[in-house]
Amino acid sequence: MTWFFEDEITTRTRAILDGLPEGGAVVPCLWHLEVANALIVAARRKRFDHQHIPQAVGRLALLPVEAQAAPNAAQLRDILALATTQSLTMYDAAYLELARRAQAALATDDDALQRAARSIGIDLC
Repeated sequence: MTWFFEDEITTRTRAILDGLPEGGAVVPCLWHLEVANALIVAARRKRFDHQHIPQAVGRLALLPVEAQAAPNAAQLRDILALATTQSLTMYDAAYLELARRAQAALATDDDALQRAARSIGIDLC
């Protein structure tokens, strides 16, 4: 989400965005809802204009991002185990589980999620 806020974007997050066309990304099925919610919350806090939300969501939809299907029973158990052992929300643990399953690096600015990724051997972008 830092891509929409000039005061939050970093060299690393810009590089991740710029690199998406080459490699794409895989995200849990909840990603689109989280993105839209973050924009709505930002608009409520006067950090983003409500009128620009549809355009922003449209721009994100053009990115080569593959949303996974809802987790099956085994994946849900793995997500729950990660949430429990790593002290994460189920939402954050879903990203961690997917990164592990896809053998992919994880892109996050969340400190707790970064620590959890490192602790189970997942590379960070």
